[in-house]
Amino acid sequence: MSADTRTVTVIGAGIVGVMIAERLANAGATVTVVDSGEIAGGTTGATFSQANASYSGYWRYFDLRWAGMRAYARMAAEGNAPWWHNVGTLNVARTGDDFASQDAHVNSLIELGYPAERLHGDATAVEPAFATFESKRIYRYPGEGWVDAPAMTRDFAERASLLGATFRTGDAVTDILRDGDTVTGVRLASGDTLDSDEVIVCAGRWTDELLSLTGEESRFVAEREAAGTPVPGLLVITEPVEGSVQQVASVDDISYRPHDGGRTMVWSPTEDYQLGDIGGLDADQEAADRIGQALLERSAEFVPALRNARMEQALITARALPVDGSPIIGRPFGLNGLYMVFAHAAVTIAPAVADLVTAETLHGRDEDALAQFRPDRIRADVSSILTTE
Repeated sequence: MSADTRTVTVIGAGIVGVMIAERLANAGATVTVVDSGEIAGGTTGATFSQANASYSGYWRYFDLRWAGMRAYARMAAEGNAPWWHNVGTLNVARTGDDFASQDAHVNSLIELGYPAERLHGDATAVEPAFATFESKRIYRYPGEGWVDAPAMTRDFAERASLLGATFRTGDAVTDILRDGDTVTGVRLASGDTLDSDEVIVCAGRWTDELLSLTGEESRFVAEREAAGTPVPGLLVITEPVEGSVQQVASVDDISYRPHDGGRTMVWSPTEDYQLGDIGGLDADQEAADRIGQALLERSAEFVPALRNARMEQALITARALPVDGSPIIGRPFGLNGLYMVFAHAAVTIAPAVADLVTAETLHGRDEDALAQFRPDRIRADVSSILTTE
């Protein structure tokens, strides 16, 4: 069956699902995107959304992340990426004595050709918003930045629509239809049935819930923590502030980035764990606000412009985290006509993954770049997965 005769249903209107839909539609498929909420209404709309391949903790899928970074550079060169802010990433360590591992990591990046450098001197020379303080290490990654993920997702949804894709938002999938070992479509809460040659699940933290509609059991989604990263997160958004950071920057455990309208977004794993102690995703908002205010006050030590800034929002968010931290991409349960994409760092990898998934689902290729991320690596032993959370 040729690409221009295939009918595809994409479940999930976040950044991954929408980018895949646009690529599929561009390749000639008839595409419908369904979501119980709105476009970019899930994790895509509540994320720090840094695009990077430099973080050593995600080394297992460095190649996939770097492919995503190259895709952003291409889109920017085409003048087609107003939501991509290539401001660079700056990581500063004030304390510590053993930097051998991180120095080696940066050297490895440089040897591979990835834009990375170790700087010396005063960090204010590269980020004027910083206070003056002694630094043990300064690492800079000029090819990185941040993405206005909701704006990017809406943009690609519009592009997909112009290519003929249909969006069914506010209409939840209530059943995934099967004929033996083949998935044939989905049924929606509205009562409509969408017959499909391919159903692609891009449902983020709702992945297990959606896949259970096939009658199969999965444990792909981390409930509390995976690979040292907690599922609940807290993002602080300030009022517009002059003189704040102009790039994605971190000092010790605090990360900053510019936000829309002159605002600043601040995040720290320290406060994420504090949020977990008071209920995580179910935490009382007033208690979360107190944690957020404390983070804002702590962050002002390194960025003085934030000293008198008002916190506009302490946003409780839930990361989409696979149980082992790495992306899960491919055909679960050995079912024909069913494909899944579930990943942390989705903002970074979405442009690359969209092309690879299109190649596999429409053209029948087995992409080597995805070989290590297949679902069966996890489903083979559910009991071992449960112990990793």
